[in-house]
Amino acid sequence: ELNKFRRELLSNRNWSPAFDSRMVDLLVDYFQRVRLSNLTSLEQMYLLALADTLANASNDSLSNQTYSGEKPTNTMDDCGLRFLIDVQRYIYLSRMVSLPNMQGNSPLKHIITSASYAWAFHSDLQEDLLGMLPCMIKNKPIWSELQLFGVGWWIRNKSLITKLFEKVIKAKKKKISKCANVY
Repeated sequence: ELNKFRRELLSNRNWSPAFDSRMVDLLVDYFQRVRLSNLTSLEQMYLLALADTLANASNDSLSNQTYSGEKPTNTMDDCGLRFLIDVQRYIYLSRMVSLPNMQGNSPLKHIITSASYAWAFHSDLQEDLLGMLPCMIKNKPIWSELQLFGVGWWIRNKSLITKLFEKVIKAKKKKISKCANVY
């Protein structure tokens, strides 16, 4: 099977040695047809999530959008990168879990953890990290998603957290004075 996969890759006219999203698509297609003997289906899914994360990182999509809307610097400190890897794995696996052949959310339980929050807390680029969360990219901050990624635990900048909660409240179309106790 592996030789067949190699032939498919090499016979592809658009094949490139760079590891990108096309390569991930080929891996997903391959892993849907073939199960690796030493990996469980969950481990195989984690492997695909890691491949997707690496493909996204190599395409600089991890650093092409920021919360402030300013031009990105295309740099990320180590702590921020570790947090973003967990975020990207979560995003990829949440797409996989929604597929009909997957049931429940068990693969997603242990991706975003307190360790992820600690990495984000120690990053010097917290505003950039915030801007790379899925709801912030869409410019529709949702408190449940922000909670999932532990935003309340790792943002240290008081003005940033205030600005964020104002956006969350405005997204719900409520008055700030009526929501102060909730948040």
